[in-house]
Amino acid sequence: MTSGGGEKNLIHRTMEGEDWAACLMKFADGTVAILESNYVSEGGMEDSIDFYGTLGCLHVDLTFSSAIRAFSKPGLSYTVEKADITTGWSNPAVDEKYNLGYVAEIAHFVDCALRDADARVGLRGVDGLEALKVIRLIYESAETGRKIVNDAL
Repeated sequence: MTSGGGEKNLIHRTMEGEDWAACLMKFADGTVAILESNYVSEGGMEDSIDFYGTLGCLHVDLTFSSAIRAFSKPGLSYTVEKADITTGWSNPAVDEKYNLGYVAEIAHFVDCALRDADARVGLRGVDGLEALKVIRLIYESAETGRKIVNDAL
């Protein structure tokens, strides 16, 4: 499902693309994934993955949150990407560009280029292409309102 973009969006009606999307995926081995992405959450960037198993769970904060907790009545100049309010309690980002992976990602790219080596699995162009194929199937499902089976499997 998606909000639809433009006038159909939940909040950002002048934005061409959707401001909210969700997907339920079931894999051949029975694993189920629920994906959600949006531009409507308040309070700054939240990027996380939750894994639930039969004997436990794992919560992963991909923004690496912050070891710092601050309180400011007038507001801080910056706390974290997409945070539009910095008054009251907040968790300011610590070395955000490094923690979000950009520095390591660029270093890995340069190292691969210098050594004429392939990037690690998950960072290769073909991996991005496969992800885009899945995203295309998700959009097809949202547009048609029906379940899509990936026949490539």
